[in-house]
Amino acid sequence: MSSPVVDHGVIYMAALDQQTVTVLAVRVKGDVIWQQVYPNTTGGGMILKNDHLYAVLSNQQYRPSQLLDSDKTTGQIQHSLTFDSNMSYPTIADSGIYLGNGNGVITALAGFGGNKRWSTQLPGNRDEVSSTDIDGTMLYVATGRTIFGLNTTNGHIVWQNTVPGGPGRSHQLYQPAVVHDTLYAYANNDTVVYALDPRNGSIRWHYDNVGYSVAPPMVWGGVTYIPGLYNVSLVQESDGTPIKQLGTAIFDASSSALIAMP
Repeated sequence: MSSPVVDHGVIYMAALDQQTVTVLAVRVKGDVIWQQVYPNTTGGGMILKNDHLYAVLSNQQYRPSQLLDSDKTTGQIQHSLTFDSNMSYPTIADSGIYLGNGNGVITALAGFGGNKRWSTQLPGNRDEVSSTDIDGTMLYVATGRTIFGLNTTNGHIVWQNTVPGGPGRSHQLYQPAVVHDTLYAYANNDTVVYALDPRNGSIRWHYDNVGYSVAPPMVWGGVTYIPGLYNVSLVQESDGTPIKQLGTAIFDASSSALIAMP
């Protein structure tokens, strides 16, 4: 399950009980505002954007199967999309919905109507696709250790770069995340995090002491915070110089860290 989403004193979360997911909105004091129950699902994720709560439900193969657009105040479903069982988690932006499948095809939809704007086949043998991230006119996605930058207007591949990854490791699946004009590539089965130039994919710096990344890096005050399996690594945003590490055994691989900055 994903981490809860907090907005204006309300916690939105997805709870799993056997093969049923319950999406809830709970006030910080603990009283439940609303809840929706979805049977025959085994996982879920929360996306809060423009006052809409998007629930990504997974099937028994742990792949997204539905994207639900709900009213965040009532939990009532406004729109929904059903995916093939091998779809990646989508990115929702003002320009549309972006997602990939297990065959390495990236698709842009105009919205919940399902109208396809474009689709792009990533080159090579692409049997697993990461979630996507978007920044302006660029869409970022990864397959294994290869990161791609695509044009959001037409899906053309602008650049691609394969990062080295940790020595002695294999089958890494990196994830992209854009923060403060830096594209971070991180993996929950590798110890190395890369900071890339989002315009061309070149490596600015890397940091190898994470102990597996469990969430995207966050940036505040010139410092990049990298959530790891048992700690949070603090490095200089500009060049990746280590500052210190915080915490021990406070994160696990099934949950994402939430770092709140003033």
